Amino acid sequence: MANQEWWQKYQGLILSAGIFYESENWMPITQKSDRAYGDLVTYRFHVSEPKALVFIFHGSFSAASYHTYLASRLYQDGFAVFAIDQLGHGKSSGPRGLILDLEATYTSHIEYIEKVRALYPENPPIFLAGESLGGTIALSIALKIPNLIKGLILYAPGISNGPKLSSCNIKIMRFLTWCKPSITIPKMSSDLFSRNPAHGSWWDDNPDCYSGAIEMRSILTMVDALNKLSRQLYGLTTPFIYFQGGKDQSCDPGHARDFVSSCAVENKEFVFYEEMYHAIGNEPEFPEIVDKTLRWMNDRI
Repeated sequence: MANQEWWQKYQGLILSAGIFYESENWMPITQKSDRAYGDLVTYRFHVSEPKALVFIFHGSFSAASYHTYLASRLYQDGFAVFAIDQLGHGKSSGPRGLILDLEATYTSHIEYIEKVRALYPENPPIFLAGESLGGTIALSIALKIPNLIKGLILYAPGISNGPKLSSCNIKIMRFLTWCKPSITIPKMSSDLFSRNPAHGSWWDDNPDCYSGAIEMRSILTMVDALNKLSRQLYGLTTPFIYFQGGKDQSCDPGHARDFVSSCAVENKEFVFYEEMYHAIGNEPEFPEIVDKTLRWMNDRI
């Protein structure tokens, strides 16, 4: 718990401030690919005889520490909880502000799930939870290993490219990165992601979160991943609960509603809050959302 001072002023303002996983870097995981290679930092709240195993995946340029409030609530209810910092995020290795290979991210996260599962011979059910890009990762993993996943908890997941990313704009971005691979774009103000007035400064002060300019290559990596996911998504079979805000500027609420109503999953639930922004984990409704999450999961164990 080094460098505690920075977060102390946010206690009572940010739900996760002052909450830490009991184990950090407890299981070695290395992401291996030609484009993105490095060691990942893992976290857990251990329960010897858990109701279920829950893996929480964080969003782009965020970190596992962003979701410790959710993790602690799950742990208090008898779930064993696990998290991992993506390459280039949080305490994991790799250059900040750069996402180059999400397929390798899926592979490393599946490795983590399978290694953890092997520690529990009674095979408790496995749930995946994710916010934003973390929701994209959870959905992609569920499509790859559907027989292992009992359910998904999705907090404003990325399931399609935003309206500003037209095919013309994407072509321009590809040309610009071909000319200059390291070209960057300004990051959206963190205040646009949450109504919590402390969220912006907390994100900027947080050493685990990235506040700098974003390389355009990272945006294109996510564009390609979302294009691939959108082609596969309607084949999803895993039960899920999907939380979405009506004032989300990153993920289209209309597309979210259309997906939930159209996908073939029989056991699904869509929970919509008209005034909620994108960073659900720091929105005023989140304690209520966690209550609903716990009820949904307990009903499926």
